[in-house]
Amino acid sequence: MRQAAQGRRVVDIELTRGFPAQPRRHWRPGAVKTLVTIMQGCDNFCTFCVVPYVRGREYSRPSGEIVAEVADFLAAGGKEVTLLGQNVNSYGRGLPEGVTFSELLRRIDALDGLARLRFATSHPRDLSPELTAAFGKLPSLCEHQHLPVQSGSDRILKAMNRGYTRREYLQKVAELRRVCPGICLSTDIIVGFPGETEADFEQTLELVEEAGFDQAFSFKYSPRPQTRAAALPDRVPGEVQAERLTRLQNLLNELTLKAHQRLIGKIAEVLVDGISKRSREELCGRLRTNQVVNFSGPRDSLGRLVMVKLTEAHPHSLKGTRVEDSSLSGIMLRQMTVSGLTIDPFTNSPIMILKDVDSDKAVPIWIGLLEATAIASELENIKFSRPMTHDLLKIIMETMAIQVTRVEVCDLRDNTYFALIHLNREGQEVTIDARPSDAIALALRVKAPIYVAEVVIQKARRVDLSAKEAITTEDAKKWTEILEGLDPDDFGKYKM
Repeated sequence: MRQAAQGRRVVDIELTRGFPAQPRRHWRPGAVKTLVTIMQGCDNFCTFCVVPYVRGREYSRPSGEIVAEVADFLAAGGKEVTLLGQNVNSYGRGLPEGVTFSELLRRIDALDGLARLRFATSHPRDLSPELTAAFGKLPSLCEHQHLPVQSGSDRILKAMNRGYTRREYLQKVAELRRVCPGICLSTDIIVGFPGETEADFEQTLELVEEAGFDQAFSFKYSPRPQTRAAALPDRVPGEVQAERLTRLQNLLNELTLKAHQRLIGKIAEVLVDGISKRSREELCGRLRTNQVVNFSGPRDSLGRLVMVKLTEAHPHSLKGTRVEDSSLSGIMLRQMTVSGLTIDPFTNSPIMILKDVDSDKAVPIWIGLLEATAIASELENIKFSRPMTHDLLKIIMETMAIQVTRVEVCDLRDNTYFALIHLNREGQEVTIDARPSDAIALALRVKAPIYVAEVVIQKARRVDLSAKEAITTEDAKKWTEILEGLDPDDFGKYKM
């Protein structure tokens, strides 16, 4: 203050000496989503960004306050929480309690009633292996990561003071996809940063394709007062910025549409949070992977988690129809076919291989010999003089006008797979528990679609094979390596 009074120019970013006390919040009746601030400020000083100068240095909020606020929201009926900060990855630095962001996520994930957990924004430089691993471990943590890249050129990234290279960024993307195969990745990109050449911009386009972003926010660079980039030479002309932005957005729209098209036919959970902007007759919500879904349904769906079959893809949203009979919650389903049967080389047990109809994802399920015979006979169209058990079930259902609408392999717990059979009789929906082998043997006979939950696909790669009968630890390790390299094309229609 004394320096300012003397007419000297002063920049002081120490705006806050600690995280300000937060009043107890009250939520409107029926609120299902909320934003919870966990930190403020930023220490990164990207050359284009004004945040450190207007928000100050990083300060984290005590974890106990955060967890208590989330617990209050859940007690009021809330379902989804998004944790906010300029760089949430650095949460906890300077806190005497020593709680990292990953630990904070674990504590919140453990709260009763939490359906979905998100966070923003995440700086690529500070995306730790521990945080990446959380996407494969925490049930409530949504399969979506917003990871701003800003540019695909190492030269421009250095000029921006981003603190990572193109290669390092792509390595983090690859690890996220390995840990959480169904993850949706979004990003921020700036075009026309001072000094950006056509070659730099082409590198950005190449990175966008290589990373395979599902969503993106793109902007033309504009100088912010007091930032270092505002003083950089070699400004990119406005018309060049506009042309590059158009090219980038065309590519991004193409990639987003393709990502949405891959979801067509899937049944997925939607958190309904409002009326659609497209039509007052439709409801709107989001998938766990953050895509917007518009669908027709009763108004009592508002604020609820409902299952929707995705039927149409658009560049910025999806359209679907509500699936009334699903008892499954929190899971995206992928339609599968029975790719084949094989034998576990270590236990001589049959293994059924399910393959995603839209990708190369596959799921191995250990089954009994009798069930394997029932599945194989249907795959090979072998008919017996007297009906086998699953043939008899088909006959009974047809006689009683019961339809199998679909089969879902819905969970994998303690190395055991679980399935549901959905039945319809004269408009009445019934769901029954079943072993996957029995459910699929029946589905093949009645031509019912087979679905597998995304979470099961992820867990199937981490089955504890040493728990299988007669498998040694060394054998389990070898078989795990086989499964990790599993190619459904290696399996014919029937291999026993």
